[in-house]
Amino acid sequence: MTNILTEEFAADFFEVHDSIVFGILKRCSLSYNDRDYDDFIQIGRLALLKAYETFPQEVMTDEQFYQFTGFAYRKVYWTILDHLRKEAKRKNEACSLPEETEGLKEFSCEGFELDWIETYSLNEFIQCLPENERRYIEERVLNGLSITAIAEKYQTSRKTVYTWRDKVKARLQTQALIENKGGIN
Repeated sequence: MTNILTEEFAADFFEVHDSIVFGILKRCSLSYNDRDYDDFIQIGRLALLKAYETFPQEVMTDEQFYQFTGFAYRKVYWTILDHLRKEAKRKNEACSLPEETEGLKEFSCEGFELDWIETYSLNEFIQCLPENERRYIEERVLNGLSITAIAEKYQTSRKTVYTWRDKVKARLQTQALIENKGGIN
């Protein structure tokens, strides 16, 4: 069954159910000061409308109203979380390059000078990494542990630690290509 929101019902519908959207934004720690707050309001409202259209019953009785409210809450919450994850992933892929290069010689890229890397902050780069890659950088570069010592510390195989290293190296190479194409030399 498809519910259709008519124009005369739309104002009342959003007046009653907008609190779902704003409650979810608050739950997701998004405040009106955030740069994308208005975008997330619209994403939430669209998800609310989609939830109404796909709700399997007509919303006529109090019981159906409460069932719809729970249904809509889940739909809007999942939609906003999906957008937040996509935004986080996009930001993660566009992270900065490191400044400290003492332990980064193994990450040097062809056509990519370590002197150029020194202008970037290692801390910013580390914050962009997933947990395992962050562990690798911290243990290998900052603490000077060997691959074997890292594997023992985190109770994993050496092969896994090499995979973490390769992923960090790939991120550096990708960032180098992006920065070089952007005109930074």
